[in-house]
Amino acid sequence: MSLPASGAEAAHRARTAALRALELDSRLSEAHTVVASTHFQSWDWKNAERSFVRALELNPSNADAYGRYSIYLSGMRRHDEALEAVRKARRLDPLSPPLRLLAVHQSYLALHGHPRFQRLLVRLGLADV
Repeated sequence: MSLPASGAEAAHRARTAALRALELDSRLSEAHTVVASTHFQSWDWKNAERSFVRALELNPSNADAYGRYSIYLSGMRRHDEALEAVRKARRLDPLSPPLRLLAVHQSYLALHGHPRFQRLLVRLGLADV
């Protein structure tokens, strides 16, 4: 098996495999998560959200789906919802290093423009007055 030539080809292969899996069993939360992610990467916002929601309906314990959904929500500038999604992911998989990093990143994005956060950055010497 050869490696994909590009990220686009890898996304295409992942989408193809996930769609095939859904043909076999439409209740596979993980496959809906992969399809949602490929929609998001293709800027197909409506279908991305629909697929993320479906994945979470099918398996509310899917930490990966919550994590990826938080990235989508943040991209849509729905930062409060993104924080809640990543919190759910962390509750489901508290030892996951990628989810820890994602929680920090989502918190930064949510608080980035907040005046109190800006003052904290100044106090810590991480930003100018």
